[in-house]
Amino acid sequence: MGIASALEASANELNFVIACDIPKINLAYVKRMLAEAVESQADIVVPTTGDEKYEPLFAFYRKSALEAINKVLSSGKRKITDLFTLCTVKHIEPDVADWLTNLNTMADYEEFQKKLI
Repeated sequence: MGIASALEASANELNFVIACDIPKINLAYVKRMLAEAVESQADIVVPTTGDEKYEPLFAFYRKSALEAINKVLSSGKRKITDLFTLCTVKHIEPDVADWLTNLNTMADYEEFQKKLI
């Protein structure tokens, strides 16, 4: 629902969505994703790390995905990946696998802090 609200409010056709629990941002990779989004005209450009492991809250979304998002929401579903069968999706593997980190718990945060030292 947050992505739908953001797309509705945005004046831009192409929008980058990022979760607040991703502490490191690989700007070179974001630029690569943006170039792919522009070139491919895909509705969604999302990182994929094998075996259907996606990071849909670190992705580019076009306003053209809004109709599909609203369709998924109105059906009562809430998984972002439910959109993937209704939209044109470009999957991009990260250049370096370990940079994409989520901090979901205090233990995750503390472990991340240790790695910075």
